[in-house]
Amino acid sequence: MIFIILSVLYVHLFTDKNEYLVGENIFVGLTIINKGNGAELMEKITLVKKLYSEDAVMWNSSNKRVHHSIVSGTIAVEKGKKYNPPVVQVKPGETLTFEPISIVGLPLVSYGDYEFVKDGEKGERCIPPGEYYFSISLRSFTNGITKIISDTVHFIIKEPQNVDKEAWEIYKRYVLYLDLRKEIGKALKEGLKILMLKPPSNYRRNVIYSLKGVFSLNSWVVQPSEKELVRKILACLMSQYDSFNDFDKKGVVMCLIRGFRKIGMHQNEIYKKLQENQIPFP
Repeated sequence: MIFIILSVLYVHLFTDKNEYLVGENIFVGLTIINKGNGAELMEKITLVKKLYSEDAVMWNSSNKRVHHSIVSGTIAVEKGKKYNPPVVQVKPGETLTFEPISIVGLPLVSYGDYEFVKDGEKGERCIPPGEYYFSISLRSFTNGITKIISDTVHFIIKEPQNVDKEAWEIYKRYVLYLDLRKEIGKALKEGLKILMLKPPSNYRRNVIYSLKGVFSLNSWVVQPSEKELVRKILACLMSQYDSFNDFDKKGVVMCLIRGFRKIGMHQNEIYKKLQENQIPFP
């Protein structure tokens, strides 16, 4: 039996910002604080599995649940059998911090068209404009199995305007080509268009985080024409590095490292390249 009671473990969710655009990556992070005087035992988690499990709930301002994506189930305990999950000890006063990851973004958007959501088509998960709330639950095992509910994070999704509207129209094609996996060259061209827009678009971050995945694809062998596109994208990211916020800068650095590796540069060459452009190597 699982009880929901007050706990000395404080579970705090946070987003990297309060407002997002349609189809933009929404990043949620987590901190867990033991406010008690004794050690607490809680389930050992990875944030990505927790945020995409049935223990994570999103709903809108009408209290209607929104299915962001569920890829793993909740804990199932067979009747009459003791459940022994992996646990972690949280010491008194200790804080566990989990860096933000995306709960809605490129992997969940089919061609970037949220109209499909409004029409009720299954599988389309680009969340339409509105106010949203997100919460998760964890399990403590200090005294039996205790379900701990996090605080609720609130964010707003808005329609893109001005340069972001232009970027959004490009981004729909970008996602389409990226989903096909056989059209990487076209995806790179569309992504570069978004990166080059002036003033910079908020959709740049989506391009960055999807490029990180593309540059890690073992199945993608870079063709000569694609290599030049990759070089242009990397040069663009280096020139724009200072214009990104601290959170997105980490993504830019990883994108640069993976991109340079993809076109055949060695680690010491990459380090020198970043150093020349005053970009920190992790």
